[in-house]
Amino acid sequence: MKTFNADGSLIPDQLIDQATKIIDRLFLLVKEYSNEHGDISLFDFIEPRLEEISDLNVKNLVQLFLSYAELHEGSDLKELSVKCYSKGEARLEPSDLSLSNGFGTL
Repeated sequence: MKTFNADGSLIPDQLIDQATKIIDRLFLLVKEYSNEHGDISLFDFIEPRLEEISDLNVKNLVQLFLSYAELHEGSDLKELSVKCYSKGEARLEPSDLSLSNGFGTL
């Protein structure tokens, strides 16, 4: 799949790979966040690290990837706890549930 900028230019795979590595590193840092530290929002934890990214194209891609976290959680990063992020599912394996008549019958 090819990914394009808002101006229609192709985003090179190298930039996507670079942004993916940054995202993986960010969420590893989130996962390792110590319970001994005070709780802050996921946004407040990630924002200083975003400011360190000098390449605007990479930074835009990282922010795009972060929007997937917001979509998954149904919340703004400013409203998500860095201490609780990814721990709320109790490390359960994801599963699909299929109901013939929809969730209204659950």
